[in-house]
Amino acid sequence: MPLRIDLKPYELIVVNGARIRNGDRRSDFLIENNCRFLRESEMLRSEDVKTPYHALYIQLQSIHLCEDAPVSIDEIIQFIKNKLVPGISDIERSYLTAIVDELDGGSTHKALKACKKLL
Repeated sequence: MPLRIDLKPYELIVVNGARIRNGDRRSDFLIENNCRFLRESEMLRSEDVKTPYHALYIQLQSIHLCEDAPVSIDEIIQFIKNKLVPGISDIERSYLTAIVDELDGGSTHKALKACKKLL
């Protein structure tokens, strides 16, 4: 079943690494196969990093969008287990566990959604 994407005027979307900016009118299109994409509203810029969770989101974003990302899923899982898990609340731990579970299952977009809740 295709996924319908509705873009606002001048909204940016990244699809498999290609940056696509909409024109001056609202438009929609269908994605009919599997691909990796993020809307501009879901993206975080590196200059917006304020916490370790922001840094984690940037790393997840890079592996989601880039096939040759500078960081691997295994490195992110180790970062979570070694740097973020010690000394956190149960709620934060549940979100981090969900992120690791989604990464283990290969679902980087769902991991991003779980991480967004930490922000």
